[in-house]
Amino acid sequence: MTHQPGQNQIILEIDKDACESVFNRLKEQPSGKIFLEPDRVTFERYIINTPESIILLRLVTQPPKIIINGIITARLEKILVDIFADEDRFFAFHGQELTNIFENAFSMYWINVKTLFRYAGRRKVAMKLQSFITTQTQIELSSPSENIE
Repeated sequence: MTHQPGQNQIILEIDKDACESVFNRLKEQPSGKIFLEPDRVTFERYIINTPESIILLRLVTQPPKIIINGIITARLEKILVDIFADEDRFFAFHGQELTNIFENAFSMYWINVKTLFRYAGRRKVAMKLQSFITTQTQIELSSPSENIE
């Protein structure tokens, strides 16, 4: 990123059946501002100006994940697709910033393109992501048409 955000956001993705109970449980703790499935207006009015917040989202099934020290964590492919797909929540990371994020991620890390596009397909943005990467970035994909299932 070129512009670093001035706040910390903890994003927890939870099975849809557990969202309400996790939200209610976290509200009981002095853990800061907690938001359940916030929309763009909530982000613009409250979250963007909050130094630390916890954002609870419903988990998209079959996300790319990795286990680090016993903790299930999102893979970079998931984070990239989520930032790309969810313009209402991650609007601050769009425009030229999104291009910078993708180009830096692809140049600094190994991105599994099949995993990236499989998850983009689950989010229903595979074609749009393909177009973005090929027209808005300097990223060279091996065989672009093979990436989309």
